[in-house]
Amino acid sequence: MNRFIGFLSFILILSFPLNQAFCQTDLDTLFTLEKVVSSALKDNPDLKASYQLWQASRNRISQALAPSKPQLGVRYEGLPLGSFNLSKYELRTFLFSQELMFPSRYLSMRKMSLSESDIASSFYQDKKLEIIQKAKSAYLDLFLNLKSIEIIQENLNLLEHFLKVTQIKYSTGQAPQSDILKAQVELAKMTNELVTMRAMLEVSKGRLNILMNHLPSAPLSIQI
Repeated sequence: MNRFIGFLSFILILSFPLNQAFCQTDLDTLFTLEKVVSSALKDNPDLKASYQLWQASRNRISQALAPSKPQLGVRYEGLPLGSFNLSKYELRTFLFSQELMFPSRYLSMRKMSLSESDIASSFYQDKKLEIIQKAKSAYLDLFLNLKSIEIIQENLNLLEHFLKVTQIKYSTGQAPQSDILKAQVELAKMTNELVTMRAMLEVSKGRLNILMNHLPSAPLSIQI
């Protein structure tokens, strides 16, 4: 009989949907620190703009050594006065020209382009580090808010239990009424603190969502 019950339990476990057992949190809204940083870097419009400026400056380095585009033209001479019929010309000359500068001028332009590219690269890297720092700071702020709420809630539960015990002791004459009043005051303070921390939590979530280019009210959770 025991073997049959054990076998039946094993079958029930295998047939139980795994997603009900383990997928209690939506993975699309669960963010690790690495995921937050990656999302902030990927979707930040200022970082994209600075990267495009950097790439454009790199392209200008090779263009600095390139000579100007050649020009090709045709000149007609000997046309009758007041006539625009090109078939009556006496002389036709093909013209080819290209503007060239002294080599030192090309080198100077290339050096200037390299300098501009270095500045654009530094600006891009600084912007990248700034976003990483902001993302980490916002993530830490959200983490601390969650931990604070967790601790306050635990203390609130203990205080509620203490208040109930004190009320029982007061009813049996084992504790003065002042102990009840003190417990009620502390309970009210801690309840207000919990409300404040929950409001700060929503602000932290909104700040982190904005850094990832999401709506401030988008669902967001982290592991603590």
